[in-house]
Amino acid sequence: MSLSRDVVLLITHSGDFFTIDRVMEALLKKGVQPFRFDTDQFPLNVQLTANFGKSKSDHQLEYNGNSISTKQVQAVWLRRIWEPDFKELDPQYQQACARESKATLNGFWDSLREANWVDHLAQIEAASNKLLQLRLASELGFTIPQTLITNKAEAAREFFQQVNGKMVSKLLTALSHSMESTSFFLYTSLVKEEDLQDAES
Repeated sequence: MSLSRDVVLLITHSGDFFTIDRVMEALLKKGVQPFRFDTDQFPLNVQLTANFGKSKSDHQLEYNGNSISTKQVQAVWLRRIWEPDFKELDPQYQQACARESKATLNGFWDSLREANWVDHLAQIEAASNKLLQLRLASELGFTIPQTLITNKAEAAREFFQQVNGKMVSKLLTALSHSMESTSFFLYTSLVKEEDLQDAES
């Protein structure tokens, strides 16, 4: 079924719930048609077609029995972009399929450049770059904690001494792309001197 009304595209993943459901309800009450795109379902359960011709292009997205053209999309809520699950695929093809899928989605995002984004991809990517954020905050005069990013064990031990043992460790990126619990997850943690004894490992 093709949606005829103005569309708000909601970009998320299939494990997302509650917040996105409330947003969809609110949009429907306003007379706007939401279209939920679970990015982890692409390309296995979502069909995306991009046609290019002389001075024009057209992108179509089909998912859960509904289809939209990017020309219908008035606004985009970028909640999360999730990676597809290619575990069932032969390992030798997984990386290539992931790259092709990402390249295709990047083209799809570009086709939505005329829509109003909350928030735009470039802004989200800049905001998720912790090193960039620290540099900008420092240059703008914000007070930031003394910070060290390293994979050198001795540098970490020296830093621990410089800050008199008042040190935490944290990741620069998320380990998991799922809302489900995982056996391997690292929270921001206090660092003790004994933690650094075998830091080379």
